[in-house]
Amino acid sequence: MMATLFALLVLSCSLFSQTLAIAPRVHQGCTAVGFHVYCYGGYQSATHGGFTNISSDHISADLSSIDTTSATPTFDNWTTLDTSNLVGVRALFSITALDDTRYMIAGGRLLNATMDTPAVLYDTSNNTWSALSTPPFYTYGGIIMSSDASTTWAYGGKLNGTQQTAPSNTLKLDLTSLPGTWTPHAGGVGNPGKGRYGHAAIFQDELIFYFGGFYPPPSPGNASIPVTMMNISFYNTVSDQWGLIYSGGDQPRTRRHHTATLISSSKVLIYGGTGSDMIQALPLLDYCYIYDMVTHNYTLIDPGKGNFDGPLMGHSVVQYKHYVYIMFGYNSGGYLSNDVHVLDVMNASNPTWASGSSPSPSEPDRTNKGAIIGGVIGGVVFVAIIAGALIYWRRKKRTSPTTRNDFDIDQPQPPPAFTAPTFLGKSPDTYAMGDAVPVYQSRKPDDSSSPAVPTIKPSAAE
Repeated sequence: MMATLFALLVLSCSLFSQTLAIAPRVHQGCTAVGFHVYCYGGYQSATHGGFTNISSDHISADLSSIDTTSATPTFDNWTTLDTSNLVGVRALFSITALDDTRYMIAGGRLLNATMDTPAVLYDTSNNTWSALSTPPFYTYGGIIMSSDASTTWAYGGKLNGTQQTAPSNTLKLDLTSLPGTWTPHAGGVGNPGKGRYGHAAIFQDELIFYFGGFYPPPSPGNASIPVTMMNISFYNTVSDQWGLIYSGGDQPRTRRHHTATLISSSKVLIYGGTGSDMIQALPLLDYCYIYDMVTHNYTLIDPGKGNFDGPLMGHSVVQYKHYVYIMFGYNSGGYLSNDVHVLDVMNASNPTWASGSSPSPSEPDRTNKGAIIGGVIGGVVFVAIIAGALIYWRRKKRTSPTTRNDFDIDQPQPPPAFTAPTFLGKSPDTYAMGDAVPVYQSRKPDDSSSPAVPTIKPSAAE
């Protein structure tokens, strides 16, 4: 019996370790390559009004194995991959898939350190990292998009280790021959003349469309200027021309750290973001919009209610088939998240949470102690239940069916029901998304003097 209990204890600890494998995070980067999602880095702690503990975590999950029609769908198949000194720890970087086997990372935040390899490429077919050529400048909080398997376009962000916004140049990377060649496109007809940061973007038919973000302050000491979501800049990668679309419909509040996802030939999902210029800022409550590329109108969307806090910033989003996977980020409760939730965009005009979605687990506290303690208690309770059942079975076996004594137990009573918190959302009925693109103001991003953000949800008049 002791051997059995020991085996159960080992199994419980093993399951507990798997639960703790994926920590909550924000400003990581995720992209879909083939039928897998790959995520890297991010901040794993929040304190003193900022984010800390930059990670080098490299994880992957099989999207094709997620049963979105199940009554209890799960997303617990994360695999930890090897990282590389070429990449190191970083957050707030740009990430884009190149084809069904490769993706690249560019720039990122590295705590005032210079990156030896600002741009790197990962090949999933042989699990290897390769250094790419160094760009003319690299940023954090910018965007990089691929137009094909050998061409990427980078725009915006803040220059590494500074609060200075990058020039309005678009950087083209030609990967026809590795390690690639960068070419700045400095002008271009209609160039906005100033860079931005914290924006989101999509690529469609040779055009890159930019949504939101912030422009730099007009002069030192002034506040940054939010870019209205109603004016959408676009860049033609073939003709090197810029344009501007004036939009209508429901008006989203200005934002950064949001995501944009092309979910059909004419519909864009805008999710999450914050309107504040603070680093550790709570997300906006108008967190989900559909933008129509034909009518140029926004529609505010309510994808359905659930026991999950929908607003997020600094999250990631990837698309697989007609599902959008929203993961990680910083929620309106003031917590980092490790949840993954699935949005069904089959009807691109009215997305809904995937069938069978269930509530997300209780939020961990900012140091993750609550989740760890809960997991330990859950493991102990699990072992206790099994042990009690075995003891009862052995006593019952020793006792004749016709013989009773005062110590016989008719029905074992298990401990009260307890659900241990987990580190990965067990339901696609909740949110968490996006390509985090940051925004920082005059104070330094990791300035411990920044005021702490309250852990209450913001009001609609934030």
